Amino acid sequence: MITGVDSIGMSERCVEVPWAAALLKDTKSILDIGFSMSPPEWMGVLLRVRELNMNLVGIDIIDPVRVKSRYRADQVEAVLRVPVTVADFLTAQPGESRFETVACISTLEHIGFDKATDPTNTKICVCKG
Repeated sequence: MITGVDSIGMSERCVEVPWAAALLKDTKSILDIGFSMSPPEWMGVLLRVRELNMNLVGIDIIDPVRVKSRYRADQVEAVLRVPVTVADFLTAQPGESRFETVACISTLEHIGFDKATDPTNTKICVCKG
């Protein structure tokens, strides 16, 4: 079963993560927008999806390698195995892939407003809005 139990007692994610996770139960392929900066409770769901052999692909303006210290130690290797396109979702080319589900948890409000900082810098992003 896919659950968002890491979110219990936390922000609004205690509602959105279990709700979104429940919608994934019958899907076979997922594109997650904002993957690299996913909240920890959502990342747990996404990694469980991979364990269940669902196709998971991420897209983010941040390369997960740059922010690997934000992931739980027991998740780092699994996170870095997920194929991620590092690009702005608004201008990324969709390619030939098709997905049954597109997820965008705690990301939508950042699209078009945040931009990646210098890739050699460990800061995450700068909000323009």
